[in-house]
Amino acid sequence: MVGMVALMALGIALGFWPLYAASQKLPGFCTSLPVGMSASQAQAQAQAGGYEVEMAEDGRMLIKAPRMAAQVDSGRGCELRFGETGLESSAYRSAL
Repeated sequence: MVGMVALMALGIALGFWPLYAASQKLPGFCTSLPVGMSASQAQAQAQAGGYEVEMAEDGRMLIKAPRMAAQVDSGRGCELRFGETGLESSAYRSAL
């Protein structure tokens, strides 16, 4: 019984580890994006890192931590603002 419980706990931990690791790396990811980067480059890097990318109606790009479940949206993420020359600013927000 103890072995079965340990295996179940290990399976759950292994399943959620990538989501947890990606959300912990998100603040560093936000600050690592260089000024002048194009929106398509930022989107490609975010998707390669496992993050969700959304475009806001006002032109901002929102990069969010992965969802733990389909119905539960993570409120943490990066807010990217682009201008004529590419990325102007990126900021980590605990609530988007």
